[in-house]
Amino acid sequence: PRALGFSKSLNPDFVLRTGDNPSQELWLESQQYVLNDLRNITNTFNKYFAGSVPVVPLIGNHDTYPVDELPPLSAADWLMAPLIEMWGNM
Repeated sequence: PRALGFSKSLNPDFVLRTGDNPSQELWLESQQYVLNDLRNITNTFNKYFAGSVPVVPLIGNHDTYPVDELPPLSAADWLMAPLIEMWGNM
């Protein structure tokens, strides 16, 4: 959070969130684990930047389950529907 506060103090035009938010503890991951991490990091970024700086979030290779495998969109509703909800107003 200190880094985000400092970043905001620089008055950026936008913030590019590059993904790979869940920890690298692959043995702990599940769909719910990934979604919880994405929700937490989204809430943290919103706390610092919502309404003042546009945030452009991206999906990293660790933001899927299993890691490194993004299924076809027709099979990824467990991920895409929550991301649309979380990121829709960024």
